Amino acid sequence: MIRITWNNLIPPGYQSEDIVEYLLKPAIFDNPELKEKIKTSAFYEREQRGKTNNFYTYLVENKTARTRLFSRTQNPLDSKSISERMLHLLLENTTSKGIPYNMNSFPIRHEFKRQWMKVLTPIEKLTAEERKHLEPDKNDQYTLNGRRILKESDIELYCEYICDILKVDIDNKNLKENGDSDNLNKNNNLSKLKKNLDKWSAGNRSKRDFENVDVQLHYREKQISLYSLIKDIPSCDGRSKYYKDDEEFAQLSEEKNLFFERIASLSVIASIWYIWENATDKNTYYQEELFRIANMLFPSESLSIFNTSNQTTATSSQVDENDDTKQAYGELQKIKAKLGAHEFNSAGELCEKIFCTYKNASDEIMAKTLSHLIMCCENGYPVPAYFGTIKNIIRGAIYYKSSYISKEKTEIKNHPLPSNIDSNGTYTLNCDYESSICDWIIHTAPPKWHEIISEAPESTLVSNQNQRILLVNDDYSLNLRDAINILDKIKSSITQGETSISDWQNLDLYIRCHEAEITPLLDTALSYFTEDSEITKQSGLKLIKIYLIDEAKRSADFLFARHPHFYPLTLARNAGNDTQCIHIVLATDNKNLKYSEWLIKEAFWTLPRFDTNVKSKISIISPYATELYHSIISQCPGLASVSLLNGKIENPGARDIKAKITDINFPDIEFTHTSFSSQALQAELEKLWNPSEYLYYIVDSSSDTEGISLAIKIREHTVRQSVLTGHSNNYSKYNATIAVRCFDPDIAGLVNELIVPKEEEHGKQWFNDYNLIPFGTKESLYSWDQLSGGIIETVSQCIHLQYRKASLDNNSCNKELNSYFKRLYNRDSSFGAAVSIPYRLYEAGVFPDSWFIQNSDAWWNKKIRKELASNYKAKITSNKRLIEQLARYEHMRWCCFQLTRGWLPVDSNRVIQFMSSGVKRHVLQIAKLHPCLCSWDDLIDLHRQLSVTAMRKVNWKDYESFKSREEIEPYLDKRFSRYFSFEEIYTYFQEVDNTNIEQTDLIIETAWDIEGEKNNTFER
Repeated sequence: MIRITWNNLIPPGYQSEDIVEYLLKPAIFDNPELKEKIKTSAFYEREQRGKTNNFYTYLVENKTARTRLFSRTQNPLDSKSISERMLHLLLENTTSKGIPYNMNSFPIRHEFKRQWMKVLTPIEKLTAEERKHLEPDKNDQYTLNGRRILKESDIELYCEYICDILKVDIDNKNLKENGDSDNLNKNNNLSKLKKNLDKWSAGNRSKRDFENVDVQLHYREKQISLYSLIKDIPSCDGRSKYYKDDEEFAQLSEEKNLFFERIASLSVIASIWYIWENATDKNTYYQEELFRIANMLFPSESLSIFNTSNQTTATSSQVDENDDTKQAYGELQKIKAKLGAHEFNSAGELCEKIFCTYKNASDEIMAKTLSHLIMCCENGYPVPAYFGTIKNIIRGAIYYKSSYISKEKTEIKNHPLPSNIDSNGTYTLNCDYESSICDWIIHTAPPKWHEIISEAPESTLVSNQNQRILLVNDDYSLNLRDAINILDKIKSSITQGETSISDWQNLDLYIRCHEAEITPLLDTALSYFTEDSEITKQSGLKLIKIYLIDEAKRSADFLFARHPHFYPLTLARNAGNDTQCIHIVLATDNKNLKYSEWLIKEAFWTLPRFDTNVKSKISIISPYATELYHSIISQCPGLASVSLLNGKIENPGARDIKAKITDINFPDIEFTHTSFSSQALQAELEKLWNPSEYLYYIVDSSSDTEGISLAIKIREHTVRQSVLTGHSNNYSKYNATIAVRCFDPDIAGLVNELIVPKEEEHGKQWFNDYNLIPFGTKESLYSWDQLSGGIIETVSQCIHLQYRKASLDNNSCNKELNSYFKRLYNRDSSFGAAVSIPYRLYEAGVFPDSWFIQNSDAWWNKKIRKELASNYKAKITSNKRLIEQLARYEHMRWCCFQLTRGWLPVDSNRVIQFMSSGVKRHVLQIAKLHPCLCSWDDLIDLHRQLSVTAMRKVNWKDYESFKSREEIEPYLDKRFSRYFSFEEIYTYFQEVDNTNIEQTDLIIETAWDIEGEKNNTFER
């Protein structure tokens, strides 16, 4: 039979390695992300001539070897050969039911098609400009930019040659365009082909057997011909919703488009020809391997023969109930029992046994096995060497049609779980047992802690004891009054000599409040401690730890920290797009504007990316859009010039941040008044729908059920629009994320699993899974371990300690944390930096391997953080330029953050003016004016201006006589001397973030021993 190899697919005048290079260039060599995956993966290292070479390096350095790109590994027992791994890497995310190949996944077949179109463009069809660059050779052949250009007659012969090999009857005259009248012979004229085989320069085609050309795909005693598979490709040509081509190919005739679809499929087959060769009745391993690949390459209709019975083959039920399936099913029940007992090691061993021993078990069994193996590996079981990473196990599960992998939910209600903190103490609540928040705290408190319910919480104060005072009443003004009473009683106790400040080091005070409103008052109250000379003289000064629980702010922070909106940018199917847009759509009918205000502000400073090809915008649709607009502009005047109200700029303002900070792609914010009780909502959703954007919907309503109803309506709309506009093949529930604020943990648990139960399809698919992300739950805000902010608060404290240059030991931490709790106003900045950690890591090209956006723990659990820290350290060690890039990103993020806190930029002349008037720093706090709100390059100019100002008292004639900074110091203006640069290297401000960037791995690991041995998260 004819072998479908590279050598048999090349047109006249080409060498086989040339064709391979053209086809692979966009697929591999022009894809930096894929290149990096291949280079860093142990899967693609192999031994050759006694030397271990990376496969990517091998391909780059050995051009002729590319024809053997997917060659067989030395170990035939290897469960996944290099060829299949490589192909699966190139064809990621291709298992949507009924759609064997998704054009939005990494498009190797699509790219092969593109390149074939270039190769088979005849010289007669070149533009006049292209013909100017043609280069002739001694054989009267032409090249263009190093690529051979064929004559139309050669291309016609080649097309017929391919069609005859496949025995596919194509009307070849329709392969030609522009009125070409030379009809090709419609018959399989093999003699004509043989007479013209000398036109090919590579290989001896005359010896090929053209009489027996069919190739058979064998699968469980059934078979189907390659001819039949290729023949069925018309169902996926340019007319089909499955294979809808991009715009540049839309004008191609159906027949010509069809030919290129087929030659692209043949190219992929050539890549893995050894699998086809070995997929015989006796080799079930290659049968299974080939069948999975065929599902990716060909329409599902083509493979229907495998689901029907006939006289010569076994029935489908016999196939599904084979011995392997029965044996594996029994082992699977043992695995479930062991998982229930948390015996992850023994369960993992059984998973490996099933996968490696029962290779003919059903796909459903294999999918469940690998799903359980994922859970085992996430809980400490070593990842099997033949998978390498958990991500590859997930891919394996997907190959077996497992579309949803998560921990199985067995209970309807979301019961509170007590904290496992091994300590004792008392805690006081200023609300009664009827409060749902009070009840939740009590049920999640550690067993050894005892509650006190009191209307006068200051009366329960006890020094030198672990104590939490929880002011979580629904009346925020009452919480503030109680807090003031507590601070006043402690201050009086210290003043009267009854206690010292260090006696209260184990007291934590939690206040439910609106953070922005209460912070100035509490800062002032705390100043009575820090400015009291008698208190500050006490050794080991330790301030009372105060944590503010602002439900609206914390809900927004946790949403963006735990479910980062850049998720679609990390998916392989979206890699390589020229311009991408993350579009946050806030749909709210909540009269309490606090939640929406914080969602808008936190979205604004987390959205901008360092990559200028990634755009972003925020849309607010609400019956209260006008009120929201004016509230935001009042709080954040710097956002006026990027905000629209009903399509208009209402208040451009005197300061245009776009003009002042030119190197940041600020998100545009558009507020649109929309009635939720009329057709206006549907019309606005249709207006916002854009399949080329990554839509991140956020729903906020006055009640959980109303919010869920609105979120369901939005998901219905996104699915409907994708179908009606012909984009169902491109639709992904992850490209249209929907988060809904849901306070009740029981309802939130159901929302997280919300599906259409009547659908018969197994698992959670895009068409039966609402895929909603609940946020702002009582569980995430008021569980005992989350009251302070959980791991994000710990990271926030580590960021402060890093900034203070604290060492990692506990004593140094305690000393420097005093300044963290000294002024609550500054803690917002550290907490914001902690929330932004996933975004900084993404800019460094670091993110979890096994990650789906619904997983709130994907960035923050202990194991993942250690892995992220290690990967980040490796990145900045190997690429020193990355540190400056990340510093620039951090400056960009900080600028956006400051604008959402009401700060405005101020030029250097005004800074010099107010510093000359007595302000000791370049920042004017009360007016919220900051000169560093500028472009990165303008920071240098700011430092230069302040440095020059410091020297105004210096006689310039004497300047050259100074040899060092120490000599000139006495002559400088003291108000500006800290900014003076003797060497005239004006980088004072630009260097501020560099150490923070360099030590990000320590921050992620929470390496500072904040609470001694109790909180030493990682051993270093």
